[in-house]
Amino acid sequence: MTAHQIRAREFTPEAPTRDPKYLAFLRRQSCAVCPSTGSGWNPIEAAHTGNRGRATGQKSDDHDAIPLCATDHVLYHEFDREADWAAKYNIDLPALRERYLARYREANRLPGDCVEACGE
Repeated sequence: MTAHQIRAREFTPEAPTRDPKYLAFLRRQSCAVCPSTGSGWNPIEAAHTGNRGRATGQKSDDHDAIPLCATDHVLYHEFDREADWAAKYNIDLPALRERYLARYREANRLPGDCVEACGE
């Protein structure tokens, strides 16, 4: 392996976690911003949050997603900085993500590390 290949390998980020069951769980929740429960014209979507994917073309981990109605999901992407969006709605985003993930794990009785269930 050449020195260039070694350096490239050192800086390659690991692939984000993918958990389709978690995304389906989020789509059954109410919007995290407004009281919408997902009507036909404004469904609940699993919105990938986190700076990992912003402006890189790669979605963040599925476990960093939160439920947003389609309207609020569009508004989320209109902000250049995630922190500005969170401040506008007075949302502690890391705590919110953890709360949804904890609910999911409790509902499915999953271990905290999610190794077997998530296929990691």
